[in-house]
Amino acid sequence: MNRTIDAAAFRTTAHLPDHASVLRQTLDFFSHVPEVIGAIASGSTATGRMDEYSDLDLGFILRNEETRAQLWKQRWNWNIAPWFHRFDADHIKPYFVIYFFEPSVHVDICFYTPDDMPTALGAPFAKLWCDDGFVDQWLPKANSVSVITVDWTRVVHDDERFWAWMHYACTHAGRGEFYDVASFLKDLRRVVETWQAMLEGKTDFTTRRAEAVWSSNFIDQISNTFAQPNRVSIKAAFEALIKLQLEQRIEIDSVAKPKWKTKPEAIAKVTTMVNAL
Repeated sequence: MNRTIDAAAFRTTAHLPDHASVLRQTLDFFSHVPEVIGAIASGSTATGRMDEYSDLDLGFILRNEETRAQLWKQRWNWNIAPWFHRFDADHIKPYFVIYFFEPSVHVDICFYTPDDMPTALGAPFAKLWCDDGFVDQWLPKANSVSVITVDWTRVVHDDERFWAWMHYACTHAGRGEFYDVASFLKDLRRVVETWQAMLEGKTDFTTRRAEAVWSSNFIDQISNTFAQPNRVSIKAAFEALIKLQLEQRIEIDSVAKPKWKTKPEAIAKVTTMVNAL
């Protein structure tokens, strides 16, 4: 069986000959598998924002769970195109395999069924082909923009946690456990990253393409919180985090008016500890 692949599928790789070649070979291979009833693209493969370092993100829809499981068992024997490395990535999600095709194209291949399709969090998606109209029915809903309601109640606990963790990290830095503290900074940073997402009307902070997604002012400030495992670097990271968190607090006050539980005296105490490092 050979499906007619939507010509639009190849527009996103028109300027990338290696990607275009691998895309054609991969789609051609799975278009000849009778149990595959549809194919979709996601990520930059769907949006068209591909560059030479981009992955190809492809999804193939099987008739049912039984046929998906059968196809998955055959994954070591697929003669798709020359490849130099591949591995199962089902620790990320089920039925997910990654190939590195020659000369150096990274392809994420996921397998779905009509009862187990990707969520709107992975949108936008683009149709590559469809046998029975299922993808045409699913696609508009999957790509629909949902209204996001920011839950500000979480910021009060986040604030308490930030200052408790800052105290914890400061005591460990005072003890000279710099490697441990440098590693722990990611948890402190996660608080201000999440707050930034909420202040920008989003539910979560994504690191992928952060430089393009988030405000340049925030990226400039957060970059100062990546520390080397030594006292000077860690102290500077602490100071940058505190400055950023207190600025965000003022913004959150204006939009949500939370009843903070962290006392000003506690903030002053921890800030003094940081200054003394």
